[in-house]
Amino acid sequence: MEMAKRIPPLIPPSLVVDRVEQSKEAISIDCCFRSTEAKCPDCSKASHRLHSRYERRLADLPWQGDAVTIILNVRRLGCSNKRCRRRISPRTQAM
Repeated sequence: MEMAKRIPPLIPPSLVVDRVEQSKEAISIDCCFRSTEAKCPDCSKASHRLHSRYERRLADLPWQGDAVTIILNVRRLGCSNKRCRRRISPRTQAM
C-alpha cells in the first residue's frame, strides 16, 4: 500500500490533507481546516471575516521509523459582531 493512502485515516475529520511528502527520513503532511468559519470565544457569533493566515508546524513522534511533521495552514478571523469587544479571534481552528 502506498504511504499517501495510509496517512489520511490518521488525520482528524476537521482537517483536509492538501499534500503528503515523504523522504527517506521524514514525512510532511500539509493540512488546512475544512470549515471556513469559527465562533468568537467572547460572543459566540460565527464569522467568515479573514484577518490573516499563518502556518503552524507540529512535530510528532516517529511513524514507522520516519519523523512526522504536520504543517497546518491556519486562519485568524475577525469578529463580525460590532458590539463585541474582541476584534481578532485568537482561535485559529474552525468549529
